[in-house]
Amino acid sequence: MKFTFVVSQAGVVDAGLVGKVRVQDLCLLHYLHGWFDFDGAKIEVVHARKFVWLHSEHAIEELPLLFNPQAKLTSRKNQLSAMTENLRETDLVETTRIRRRLFFRLTDKAAGLSKRHERPLGRGRKASLPTLVTSPFVSHVGLKSPKTSVSHPRKESFGPATHTTTA
Repeated sequence: MKFTFVVSQAGVVDAGLVGKVRVQDLCLLHYLHGWFDFDGAKIEVVHARKFVWLHSEHAIEELPLLFNPQAKLTSRKNQLSAMTENLRETDLVETTRIRRRLFFRLTDKAAGLSKRHERPLGRGRKASLPTLVTSPFVSHVGLKSPKTSVSHPRKESFGPATHTTTA
C-alpha cells in the first residue's frame, strides 16, 4: 500500500493546474512516479521513450483512499481510467496501449511538479521549506519562536518530564 502522497502546491500553481486537476489525480500521479522509477516495473520503449505498465488491479489495491472498496472492480477501473485520462488531458502523463495493457510515461510538466519551488513573498523575500518539523511526538527544548524570539519550555506529551528548562 502507498503510505504517503506528496503534492507540491507551488508546482501545481506554477504549472497553471489549479482547477484543472483534482488532488486525487495528483495523488495518482505521485503513485505513478514511483512506478516510473521502480527497477522491477514492466517497461516498453516506444519511439525511444520509456513507458511503464500500469497494472490497474494493483494500483486500485495500493490506493484505498482513492477508490471506494465497496464499489465493483469495474467501477474502480473506470474511475482509474478517468483519473488517468485527466492526467493525460492536463499534459502530465502520456499513455499508449500495447496489446491490452496500458503503459504510461511522465511528461516534463509532471517532472517539474516534483522539483523544489520557491515562491516570492514580496519585497525580494522568498519562501523556503521549513528546516524544523514539529510533531506532537517530538519535544523541542529551548527553541526560539520565529515571531517573538522567546524560548519555549519543554512540553511533555507522554509521561512525566525527565528534566525541565526555564523560559
